[in-house]
Amino acid sequence: MNEKKTDSAPAAGERDSAKASGDTFETRRANKQTTERVRKFGEIFTPHAIVVQMCDALERESPEAFEISSTFLEPSCGDGIFVLEILRRKFARCQKRADYTTALASVYAMDIQADNVADTIANIKDFCLDYFKPTAAEAVLICDHVIQCDSLKIMRMLAREDLSHEIYCFPKSKDRLITGRDEF
Repeated sequence: MNEKKTDSAPAAGERDSAKASGDTFETRRANKQTTERVRKFGEIFTPHAIVVQMCDALERESPEAFEISSTFLEPSCGDGIFVLEILRRKFARCQKRADYTTALASVYAMDIQADNVADTIANIKDFCLDYFKPTAAEAVLICDHVIQCDSLKIMRMLAREDLSHEIYCFPKSKDRLITGRDEF
């Protein structure tokens, strides 16, 4: 089950239908990045080779970093390239089907842009198909673990331990607004 190729996480965005239409992970990335988004949000997409180097460095420093149950938070996920590389490394350690669920449940991501959140969710679901078909509960878990919010505002508030202000996050699987301490 864990015989997946290890060359590149973006392959998840390159499933057969996407290949047929010429819509690849890298093409979507290039089309999304604009001067306005860079100026307004500081949005820069990290190249996959750099993501791999960073994860390799973490693994050398801390070999247990990518254990199935190790928790990761990607506070500015963009299209999910770090999340996909983290999951690729976690999935390589999975021995049984339940391990994949545990690995999914230990990864969280957020982004200020709704389209990035949607892309990350879609990329994770697509990536999972290379290993297993996500159950309905796993699909909900993915949506619940990738949220739209201003992570810098959250980090500043947590650093000050000033949770008197409401934190607004928009989970994809629910029709309710998470505020305050609901999730934090």
